[in-house]
Amino acid sequence: MLSLLPLALGGEPALLQRVAPAAAWTAALLSVLLSSLRLFQADLGNGALEQQLMAPAPLAVLGGRLLAHGLACGLLLPASALLMPLYGLPLAQWPALALSLLLGLPTLVLLCALGAALTLGSRGGGVLLALLVLPLAVPVLLLGMATAQGAPAASWLLGALMAAALALLPWTVLAALRMGMD
Repeated sequence: MLSLLPLALGGEPALLQRVAPAAAWTAALLSVLLSSLRLFQADLGNGALEQQLMAPAPLAVLGGRLLAHGLACGLLLPASALLMPLYGLPLAQWPALALSLLLGLPTLVLLCALGAALTLGSRGGGVLLALLVLPLAVPVLLLGMATAQGAPAASWLLGALMAAALALLPWTVLAALRMGMD
């Protein structure tokens, strides 16, 4: 998506520079959302999810899985840095974009994991996952784009949102998975 959007918009440098943070954040949301679709499906099918939930420390198992998922989605950071010359984004703005993605991706991963846990085992889970997660992801996207454009208050709010998500959402995902197993 990041490589095709400059072709679709034409070659106007001012327009490309304006849409670069939005394009990077849209690609981040799509990559996390699409990869979260099957986050728990395989383990539900073979019974491993039930065993993981009955483990002595299920939050540690879930945390490891979410960390691995977040690191896999974090590969977007270097990929977006390689594609930003297509948008004519000045080098001085790249650190702000990287900071915004670094602060916002964990929150997106946790929100998508919650959506995946809530839609576990349902038919048409992809559409339902998108309907659940997209409204919750709007503040993250807006703060991420504002941080990428250099707004210092937005980076503090995005960091606070990430801290709240890291503190609350793993417990919520665990409860949703347990609820889905009953």
